[in-house]
Amino acid sequence: MAQPTDATRRRNDELRRELPFHDTQDFEDARRGFIATLSPGVIRATDGRPVWDLESFGFASAEDAPATVNPSLWRQLRLLAIHFPFEVVPGICQVRGLDLSNITFLSQVLDGLAIRIDGMCAAQERLVLNWDVAGERAVTTLNDGVLTYVLGASDEGAAATLRLDREGLVRALTAGDLSGIAVEGDAAAPMRLFALLDDPDPGFEIVAP
Repeated sequence: MAQPTDATRRRNDELRRELPFHDTQDFEDARRGFIATLSPGVIRATDGRPVWDLESFGFASAEDAPATVNPSLWRQLRLLAIHFPFEVVPGICQVRGLDLSNITFLSQVLDGLAIRIDGMCAAQERLVLNWDVAGERAVTTLNDGVLTYVLGASDEGAAATLRLDREGLVRALTAGDLSGIAVEGDAAAPMRLFALLDDPDPGFEIVAP
């Protein structure tokens, strides 16, 4: 194993003294809502090739950084190695640590739709829709200005069934492009719903309880 130069060793020692490594709140936050780990920790392509190998990061379980590594970067590596599903808040889960991206669940998308409903404009609207997003089903009900949903269900009395893939869903939510939605039933139903959405506001102030 390579040995650090004296200059590297001195600088790493300085960082250990300067930075608050005793504060482990980041690790507590990263593990909050932890559900399970992936075992074995290998993601494979359809032909069996490993495309992401979490087990190769097993060396990051050591608390102390090797002498050749910046201790702050080592801490960040250990945080990133905490992976798989977490319940962020009740009913909303996140999968992280599997490659460089996170998974968005249909429930989170529908939560986002519910938040963006303009309650005043939608107060007199009642609309029931079935959703089929790449095989995931849900029913949304808009009533009295509030959008609710049930996952894994369908409603025979729905105004329409919307079938789309994830790419079409992203286009619809981010650009208002409904061309990727196949509609069975009332063709105007998705337009009625999307017309009631407020534009996203990145500067929205979150009020803590």
